[in-house]
Amino acid sequence: MGRLIETIENTYLLRRDNHSLQKDTWRQVSCEYFPKLSPETGAIPSKIISSEAGDLGLAMLWIVQASLIRGMASDINSSTSEKEIPLTDITPAPICALAHNDDRENPVILAAGPVLNGAKRYITGGTTSDIIFVTAKEKPEDKISHLFALRTADIPAGSLTELDLGCLKTVSHGRLTLASYRPRADEIVSVDEKTLRRSIRRWSIIERSLILQSFIGLISYINDNVERETGSPIIGGKEIEAALQYADDTAAEQIAAAFRGGLIEEKNADFGRIMGFVQACNAFLEKNRHTLSENLRERFPDLNFMQKNRR
Repeated sequence: MGRLIETIENTYLLRRDNHSLQKDTWRQVSCEYFPKLSPETGAIPSKIISSEAGDLGLAMLWIVQASLIRGMASDINSSTSEKEIPLTDITPAPICALAHNDDRENPVILAAGPVLNGAKRYITGGTTSDIIFVTAKEKPEDKISHLFALRTADIPAGSLTELDLGCLKTVSHGRLTLASYRPRADEIVSVDEKTLRRSIRRWSIIERSLILQSFIGLISYINDNVERETGSPIIGGKEIEAALQYADDTAAEQIAAAFRGGLIEEKNADFGRIMGFVQACNAFLEKNRHTLSENLRERFPDLNFMQKNRR
């Protein structure tokens, strides 16, 4: 993966907000490191992409594909007699998005028809996706009970819009708004509602752990490259190594538990310590912005992702 990682690192600035280059890079990544987890997963590609290439956005895209999308697909396929979601062996892997986070004031509701109305926010993969898996419920106060697989190219114009988070610009983020959308029969995923909810809940735990792992990886990348450019690191290397080791161990334990079919234990990371790292990096940038290369300087905004994500 050495040459590919070098390419990811060197094209970081070019790929920001460039959907064509983002899709080209994803095809390369998915061919070399197919987005799929297993109990024998060694060095997780998302961590490598973040800690060695400094690209948290691309790392997060890999995480969503490997944990949420293919974990959910595997659970659903195992629960039915037919292969409802045939994603296992497609190479290069399509970009699949999970539209699960409802707009609080306008959740996606399935009405008779069937018809879908409502909005989803914070969709990783967004407008670059090939398929969007949309969850829905029958009443605003209900839990999700239905899943639809929509081809992004077939979604009505204007329904899927770009979302600017102010960071993570090497991957598209979108918002989906459906108005009287009538899904075709082949867009309806046949899955029991309890299986669907359990699957998303299980793999969301692992997704969060892998994102935290990659986030600390980005801090490590920035710290190492600041030392390379200025002669001194921002943070002591052993402090970051300890936090990253805890994240590595947590992710490995949770992935193993998922494939055993057992309970996936959520572990509380020391967010105070991690936010301390972020504050140190931001304080350094404020004083030394003009002494850093653009390629390094433009990685710092991605550190704000974790604070936004916790709100």
